[in-house]
Amino acid sequence: MTLSIDRVDIELRFRDVRKLLSYIKNQESRATPPLDSDETKIFRGLFYVHLYGAFEKSINEAVQVYLREVGSLKIATFHTSCRFWPSFLDSDFKSLQSTQGSKNWAKRGKFVDAIESSQTCIISDGLFAEQLQNIWPETLDMVLSYLGLKVPTWDEASVFSLREVVDKRNQVAHGRTSPLRVGSSGRSDYLEHRFESIYSLLDNFVEYLEQGFASLSYIKPEFHAIYASR
Repeated sequence: MTLSIDRVDIELRFRDVRKLLSYIKNQESRATPPLDSDETKIFRGLFYVHLYGAFEKSINEAVQVYLREVGSLKIATFHTSCRFWPSFLDSDFKSLQSTQGSKNWAKRGKFVDAIESSQTCIISDGLFAEQLQNIWPETLDMVLSYLGLKVPTWDEASVFSLREVVDKRNQVAHGRTSPLRVGSSGRSDYLEHRFESIYSLLDNFVEYLEQGFASLSYIKPEFHAIYASR
């Protein structure tokens, strides 16, 4: 039983980001010291928005594919690992939070019934749509944890790059800082390092989802054999 997440759209997105990076590189001053135009600096600032957009969209799609494939296994809810409960019992958790007083006790009973149910586990592929609108390293850890997967140790350089890209993207996209100001430091070679680190982190995340799906860690060990051949 394997999961293979299609990389075609991912490659196309990052190819477009690479084109912007090549354009920036060609527009940069070759004088010593360099005297880059304001337009070139603006493009460098906008590069962070483009790079982050490709990253966010790719992460979202990968998680959606993972959730659809898990749903296709038609897992009985009482077979699921407790680490997976935050995801497949999402609506039940929300119901508990929104119910007050004596009715809350009835909801708790229904919550336990849901855990012990033999019905097929229903999972929405848009479960993390809200959380994955602003992706920090901690966001990746949270999503993997709630999918019932162990959180890996990410490469420190990639984590640093993601923090910087998200921060600068937010500054530009939300109007807190102009792209001219953001792009006034860090020339194309620096941007290329950020590109490579972000792409590497994305690739590792996708591979980890594929490996996690095959591991069946979201299912209690005693029931693995039931789903291994599906």
